[in-house]
Amino acid sequence: MGQDVDHKRRTEIGAINGYVVREAENLGLPVPVNRTLSGLVETVQEHF
Repeated sequence: MGQDVDHKRRTEIGAINGYVVREAENLGLPVPVNRTLSGLVETVQEHF
């Protein structure tokens, strides 16, 4: 993912961390680090 960001390419954050966040929501589990990481990388991607 770091190389993707360095080269301004879309990452697989939604498929990896996004999946963890979605599954945790379904199970009622908090995953604040995964949620924050996903949000940060998605924000960076919006500015490519």
